[in-house]
Amino acid sequence: STSILSAPARSSLSKQSTPVRSSSTRVKMEIEPAAIQRYQERLASELSQDPKSALGTCEEFELEHCGRADPAVALPFYRIQLMSYLPNDLVNARWLWERAPAVVKADAEMTRVWEVVKLLWNQKLPEAYQLLLGPGWENTTVQPLVPLLVEEVRQRKMDLMAASHSSISLSLTSHLLGLSPQDTLKRCEAEGWEVGAELLRPCIKEAPPPSAVGVERLQALTDYVCALDVH
Repeated sequence: STSILSAPARSSLSKQSTPVRSSSTRVKMEIEPAAIQRYQERLASELSQDPKSALGTCEEFELEHCGRADPAVALPFYRIQLMSYLPNDLVNARWLWERAPAVVKADAEMTRVWEVVKLLWNQKLPEAYQLLLGPGWENTTVQPLVPLLVEEVRQRKMDLMAASHSSISLSLTSHLLGLSPQDTLKRCEAEGWEVGAELLRPCIKEAPPPSAVGVERLQALTDYVCALDVH
């Protein structure tokens, strides 16, 4: 609901001192309240139904309103955007943190998500799992994304191990997945791996059959590669 998106932001920023602004600046910061409300309602709906879809809304909001909207209003969008970049787009997560206003970086929830970013960047998986699976995420804006992130990190590690190892120890697999040895065995069995007492043999998933690629998809791929070259 909108209360999740707005109330924490107001409370976390209410103690921040703000400089006196001229009336023209104040008008600039408070324009389009109806549009901002639509974004808030859209974000709340996406978080309740399909949290992964919220990233596009946050990026759109940043492009259109950040710098003009009150930081307390923009804060929930920053939180979700930063969390949504994990674990596959850590570079964009770092750039978002760099350009975020200081008052946003001072928010406790943003700081907590940023700690996760740093742990994943430095491949400190046990610490990242401990922070993500530990207490403190209840009633936060990003809470709907936490279990999705944990599962995505684990599945990514499973796929990487399957692609790079013909066999791997149970202890290392347990370490990479952040699971107990017993839960690791169950997970690997569900993935079709050959399970031994101390050694696991990954099951390589068959690649889907190639599909016909149209001109539009080729153009989209070309644009994407060109964008990578630019950056």
